[in-house]
Amino acid sequence: MKNAVIAGLVFFILLISYISYKPTPTDLKLPNPIITSSIVPKNKSAFVDQRLSAIRKQYTSPSFEELEGYLNSSGRTAPALTAVYFMTGDRRALDELRTLKNDTVARTTLLIAPGTTAQDRLRLSESLILDDPENALGYILGAKASQDLNRNDKAADLVAQAMRKTSLKTYELEITLEARAAWKTLGHDPISATMASYAAGSPVQYISDPILDVAKQTWRNTTQDGSDDAKINAATNMLRFASFFNGVPSQQSPFWISNGQMLQADLLKQLPPEIPYGDGGETVGMRLKAIRTKQYEQNDLVKSAMSKLSECHPSLVDDYFNRVDHFGEHEAAKWLMQHK
Repeated sequence: MKNAVIAGLVFFILLISYISYKPTPTDLKLPNPIITSSIVPKNKSAFVDQRLSAIRKQYTSPSFEELEGYLNSSGRTAPALTAVYFMTGDRRALDELRTLKNDTVARTTLLIAPGTTAQDRLRLSESLILDDPENALGYILGAKASQDLNRNDKAADLVAQAMRKTSLKTYELEITLEARAAWKTLGHDPISATMASYAAGSPVQYISDPILDVAKQTWRNTTQDGSDDAKINAATNMLRFASFFNGVPSQQSPFWISNGQMLQADLLKQLPPEIPYGDGGETVGMRLKAIRTKQYEQNDLVKSAMSKLSECHPSLVDDYFNRVDHFGEHEAAKWLMQHK
C-alpha cells in the first residue's frame, strides 16, 4: 500500500509540474484536456488504479466527432481506432475495428473491450492464437474467458501453453503513441498529451487485469490438493506470470514498464518468500525487497526529472517522452538529469 501511495504521489507531482510550466507566448496551447471516460473499469490492481485515477480526475473525454479528422489523417488504422475507442468510449470505433477482419490489433481490442461476452472472448482469443502462436497473450486471454465460462480444464491447458511462450506482445506501445498523437491534434502540449494518453488511450488495465486474474486463479486451482508437487508447479507458473511484467521497452508502453514491477510484486506476494527466484541465488523475498528499493529510487529520480522537465523547451520535452517510449521511464529520467 505504501508503494501505491508513493507511486500515486509521483503522478501528482507530474501534474503539479505541468500546472507550473510557463511556456513562451509562441508555445501557448489549449488548457489541459479533462478525461472522464465512460469505459474506465474498476481496476483490480490498486497500484495501477491509483496512478490512473490521479490523472483521470484532471481530464474529460473528447467526442468521436472531434477525432474524425485525426482518424482520417491516420488512415483509420487499428491502433488509431483503438486509441479513439479508449479515449471516447464510443462503440463506433469498435464497429470499424470489426471490419478489419485479419488485423491482430483489431482482434485484441475487440477481445479486451468491456462488454464483450466470455464466449466471444474465447472465440477471439482462438483467432489471436492463430495470428501469432508464439505470443502468450492469446493463450492467457483465452484462459481468462475459459475460467469465466467454468471451463477450467481448457483454461489449464491454455495456461500450460502460455507458460511455454517466450514473448508477451500487447500492442500497447502502438496504441498509446496513437492516443498521444490524437491528444496533440486537439491542441495539447507534449506533457499534457502524454499524461492523457496513459489515462485515456492506453489499454494497459484491460490487459494487465486478466493476466493477474488468470495467474491468481491458476494458483488457487493448482494448489488445491496440497501436495508438494502441486505447490512447486503452482510456484513455477506464478513466477512465469510474474516475468511477463518485467516490461520490454520495445514492445510495451511506458506505463506498462513503469508499473510492471509492482504488478509483478502483486503476484510474487502469493508465494512463500524462501522460494528461489531465477538462477542467481535470489529468493522471492529478496526479489520483493529489491522491487521496493528500486521503486523508491525510481520515484525520487522521476520526481527530480519532472521538476526539471517543467522548465524545459517543448522540443526537449518531446525528446524526453520519446526516450521514455524506447528505453523506459527510469532511463529517460537519468538522461534528462544529465542533460545540460
